[in-house]
Amino acid sequence: VAALINDLGVTRALNLAKANFRGLPLAELSEDDLRSSADTGLFEKSAHAALGELDAFVSHAWRDPAPPKYAALVAWGRSFEEANGRAPIVWLDKACVNQSRIQEALACLPVWLAGCESLLVLASSSYASRLWCVIELHTWCVMGGDLARVSVLPIAPAAELHASFARFRVENADCFVADDKARLLAVIESGFGTHDAFSALIRDLMRSRLPGKGSEAKV
Repeated sequence: VAALINDLGVTRALNLAKANFRGLPLAELSEDDLRSSADTGLFEKSAHAALGELDAFVSHAWRDPAPPKYAALVAWGRSFEEANGRAPIVWLDKACVNQSRIQEALACLPVWLAGCESLLVLASSSYASRLWCVIELHTWCVMGGDLARVSVLPIAPAAELHASFARFRVENADCFVADDKARLLAVIESGFGTHDAFSALIRDLMRSRLPGKGSEAKV
């Protein structure tokens, strides 16, 4: 966490995260919004929120196709509304991060994750190949997030998901921006010393949450 905050310091990072914490009503999301990270006006549909007010932090890979991601989110949203009597409000990167201030977002990530009631993982066979995704997953745990509040929404067959995480090695994961990968790997090295230790942690974590093959995950 200290490496993610970098030179900002705890107080400044916390204040920055509070000032820029935003939530998106899930009803405002369309399938087209999930087709790419390109601007579709979604940021304007989100609104400032207080820490603890958001129902879920959505962790997903942009390279995955939009239809299954959207279908999984809609189904989850319906279940949430049936259980809570209202529609959910979520944190989604495209909607809630000012794209001109990505480096600030990295420092705010631990606080934003802690400010959400649950973590939604849109799990595909490519999820483990995206470095930002696994950083979000690990940061949730580091910030004291309960694994019982991690919901894995499969968008690929269980066998594919288990295989992709079984061979996960963090050094093989990528970012759209090469500089992001270098910085995130430095964050991991500062906390774990070796890539192997981090990779083993992520493999074990997802093995316990993925559906199928004897997993005890609740999705």
